[in-house]
This record gives sequence, C-alpha cells and structure tokens, in this order.
Amino acid sequence: MSGKRLRTLAVVAAVACTALLLGTVAGIRVFSRPGENGYDLLAEAANKSPREAPQPSASIAELKDYVQRGAAAVELCETALASRITVPPSGITAAGTDFRPLFRLLRLRGTLGKRLDDPKLIADSALKLYQMGSSLSVGSDVADRDVGFVCDVYIVSLLEEGIPVLTDDLCSRLIDAVGAYLSGWQSAKEIYERTVENDRRRAGDKDVEARQQSGSYEKGRAHLERQLKLHFTLHRMLAVKLAIRRHELSTGRVPETLEAITEVSVLDPFAPEGRALRYRPSEGSYLLYSVGPDGQDDGGKRKFPHELLAGQPGDLVL
Repeated sequence: MSGKRLRTLAVVAAVACTALLLGTVAGIRVFSRPGENGYDLLAEAANKSPREAPQPSASIAELKDYVQRGAAAVELCETALASRITVPPSGITAAGTDFRPLFRLLRLRGTLGKRLDDPKLIADSALKLYQMGSSLSVGSDVADRDVGFVCDVYIVSLLEEGIPVLTDDLCSRLIDAVGAYLSGWQSAKEIYERTVENDRRRAGDKDVEARQQSGSYEKGRAHLERQLKLHFTLHRMLAVKLAIRRHELSTGRVPETLEAITEVSVLDPFAPEGRALRYRPSEGSYLLYSVGPDGQDDGGKRKFPHELLAGQPGDLVL
C-alpha cells in the first residue's frame, strides 16, 4: 500500500474519531461518548415529550398516536438512564427543566400497555419512572423533592391499574426497583439542610437567618416529613401488591393473610407498635390500606394523599 494511501486512511480515521467524540456521525447524535451527563439527555427527552396529552380513558388509537409522537423522547430517556446522571448544583427547578411531560408520556405508555394486554410495556414504563425518580432525587432540596413527588404520583397510578396483568418475572423486577428506590430515600432533615445551603448561596445569610428566626424552615420540614412518610408508604404498599400478585400467580389465589408475604416488608409506617398494613381478602380480590397520618383505622375509608396531609380522617388505600 502506498504512503499516500496510508496518509489518506489516517486522515479519514482521524475525522471519524473526531466526529464520534463530538457526538455527530452523518448528522446523528451518538450518546455513547465517555463522560456525557445523563441529566442533560434526560432534560432533552423531557423537552422532546409531547405537551398535549390524551386522557388515560382515551381510545387506543389516540394513545397509540400520542406514544408514537413521543417515541424519540422515550428512546432518549432510555439512553440517559443508561448513563451517569448528575443533577446540576443549582438543582432541577433552578435549571428550569419541566419533567412532567416525560413522566406523563411514560405513564400513558404504560396505560397503552394495559389496554393492549402488553405487561412488558407496563413494566418497562414503570421501571423507567422508578429510575428517573431515583436519579432526580439524589442530592435534592425541597423544590427538587417536589419533582420526585410528582414522579411518584405517575408511578402509583400506573402500577395501581397495571399490577393485575403483570407476570411473575416482571413483578419480581419491579419489587427490586421499589427496594432500590426506597433504599436511597433521604430524610427531611437531610433535604432541609441542603435547602438551607442552597438558599444561602442564592439569597445570602441575612435571608436565611430571617427564615430560621421566623420558624418557616421548621414548619416546612415538619410538613415534608409527613409527605415523605406518606409517599414511602405508597411505595411499600405497591411492593406488597406486587408480592400478592406473585403469590396469586403461584397458588391461583390471593393470600388469606399478609403472613404469606415474606419477600417484602408488610409493616405500616403509620401504625403504632409496628403493626402490619390492613388487608382484607374477598372473593379473589382484596383491600389493602394504611391507617394514614392520624394512626387511626377508619375501616378502609379512602382519602386522597393531599386530604390526609391536610388532617382529614381516613385511610391511605391502594
């Protein structure tokens, strides 16, 4: 081979390597380059998600069209979740990214899976939401934890309708996802300490001292503690429902008591003396609930989370 040809091949190879490092080959972005922050990709996926969305009760054709319009965003989300995600030091909210369209897209993608009797689509959507919730909650302050709470709502609503059609393997994977999510759960104290630090950087010492003296931080922390406990309980209940589904697939019936559930904790975080969640099987179905923030068993009287946080009597039913 001539020296000229070798030099030409070397130039071509150098150009190709440069294009790969810059992330563009023939106009197509390459996401496998080392060091790329998955957060930026996740934010891009959120920005690409359709803003207009159908209701969960929409026709299958409408849901299919919506999910198809969001296909590029879901693919980008998957790439992001396979990367290392580092939330900006200023926080999610300060960075200005609205992740709700992406949360909603994944939730309705799971709804389409339920309507099409496609349990894999349900589980895949829920797993992506759990990964996002875990990634975006790391190192969060109060404003960013609110983003996590929104993600929680979409996870709970999706799995509440989807669990009855999941296979044993998919239930097992989701139980692992719930466990991983809750293992990284931060306390209200940790979150508020980070909030004070961020406020100090943004507003200065005087503003922080004024808030501390007025007691606004302590009041906010107490409310956040109740929120965290309620959302923690919702995810624990989802894990229990997934375990009940596995028992049903194995035995052909739901368990008579929660004593049959051993792979996840069945304790009610709100119940005194470490009592279990309330469980009432009935003709192949069942009622599962927590006594809620007031610690009183109201017989499964369902109240929405915001009603329970406002002090209304009732139970947290899933």
